[in-house]
Amino acid sequence: MTDQFLHPDGRRIGLLALFRNADGHPLLLRKRDREHQPWSLPGGCAVGGEPPTHALRRKVYEETGLEAPPGLVLALPYMPASPETAEGYNLVVDCGELPNNTHLRLNDHEFSAHGFIPVNQLTTWGAIEAGRGFVSLAAGTTKSYSSKS
Repeated sequence: MTDQFLHPDGRRIGLLALFRNADGHPLLLRKRDREHQPWSLPGGCAVGGEPPTHALRRKVYEETGLEAPPGLVLALPYMPASPETAEGYNLVVDCGELPNNTHLRLNDHEFSAHGFIPVNQLTTWGAIEAGRGFVSLAAGTTKSYSSKS
């Protein structure tokens, strides 16, 4: 066994939830602290030793008050290191369709707005790069949804 298996380089693992409305538009959240590409999918980073499905559920609930029923992994974009973030990967997970009457409880300290953005308008809305290329993969998939009150 090589040293890379016993002592791998540290990398960030992000989990992003792809919720859609009945029209297939993805749910995006507007980050307060980001001028460039402020819109992103709900989710965030796993902490050391945290299973990915737990991290997905934890981060989505913290940000939106929604439960994230993890489905298929739709994409695994590589995110190179930048001055703001460590090198890592984002698992984009299908979390199904939200009913029209779904109430979100946004974390007001982190987000200023939310919306279901048509795929062909993601660039116009300033969606992050990782959110543009794969949202259409979820077309035609459905999952059940529930929310915590």
